[in-house]
Order: sequence, then C-alpha cells, then structure tokens
Amino acid sequence: VREIDAYAFYACPSLAAFKVAEENVTYKAVDGVLYLADMKTLVRVPTALTTLAVPFGVEEIAIRAAVDCSLESVTLPSNLRKIGYKAFCYCESLEAIAIPLSVETIEGQAFRACVSLRSISLPENVRFVGWGAFGDCESLRSVGISGDLDWNSMEDEDWLFDDEIPADCTIYVTQDWTGPKDEWCDCPVQVVDFDLVDDGGVARAVCSLDG
Repeated sequence: VREIDAYAFYACPSLAAFKVAEENVTYKAVDGVLYLADMKTLVRVPTALTTLAVPFGVEEIAIRAAVDCSLESVTLPSNLRKIGYKAFCYCESLEAIAIPLSVETIEGQAFRACVSLRSISLPENVRFVGWGAFGDCESLRSVGISGDLDWNSMEDEDWLFDDEIPADCTIYVTQDWTGPKDEWCDCPVQVVDFDLVDDGGVARAVCSLDG
C-alpha cells in the first residue's frame, strides 16, 4: 500500500488500531495510530481511540486525520506546525486541547462540531486559521489569540465559526492585536494579558482574565 485516501476509514466506529507490515516503506503504525513512515505526519487515528499522545517529531496532523473519532484527550507535540483540514472534525467528546506554540496553521473546519470543546487558545505563531475552524462548537465560551492573526485575509465576518456562532463566546486578544477591538466574528473582543504555561510538557499561551 502506497497511498490511503483521507476518506478511507470514515464511518468505521469500531476501528481500534492500525497495523502496518514491517516491509511497508510508506506508512508506520505506532500505538495503533497511522503515520507516514518518516513520522512527520499523522495520517489517521482509529475511530474508537479515546486518548491520543502524538509523539515528538510529528509536524503535521493530516486532512481528516481524526474525523468523527471518540477522542476525549489529545496531547500534541511541541514541534507541531500544522493542523489539517477537518483534522478533529466531529470529535464530540473532546473538551479541551492545548495548541503548542510551534503551530503556524490551523486549516478550515479543523475542530468543526467538537460540541464539547469549551475553550481554545491560539499561540502567537498561528498566522492563519481556516474558514469555519470552530463551526458548530456549541459549548465554546472563549477563544484566546495571543498573537496577531492575519485577520484581514479572513474575509467573512463569521470566519471562525461559519454561520454557527456559539452563544456567550468571547474572543480574548493581546495589546498587539490589530484587528477589531470591540467585536469580531460576531463575538465580543476583550484585551487581556496572556501567560505561558506548561501543559504536560507542551508550552502554550492562555489568557489571564485578571491581567
């Protein structure tokens, strides 16, 4: 096997683990999770998996890598750079996820319909977030932006959420934010300080509402 389509294992709710033949030069399975052989890209998470710890060295979560999975806990490595299109879409049990400071791109609908997700903090290196990245995240109450997104390239007024704006959600930004200071993506904007914290060995920025 040299190529696996992004839709290959969709709607397989009982899929618990991947196994890859040792002689396969394209793919590799670690703890039941499918990666490219060079271990720089996570290709697919078994649908039934509830806990995922992505090893250091992985730089990209591929398109639809964990779509419709049973994930409750996810740990991302400190060198991760990209979270792909629909990567964690429909992970309905995922309540929180720490985005490492190394991440630069979060593609469209990456966390769409993560209905249990309550907050997300985007680190300063993230320059672009794709359309509808947090659409249908009905429990989302805060989005922290510790850098200065290229918000001018996000053309629609409801860019982050598509047309499904979560109720009572606030966007928290730093003093360096050059975007709208009162409202953005149909959510109120509040300027706060951000603190660096160690989250299981992964540094991330979180907003301090007392700052």
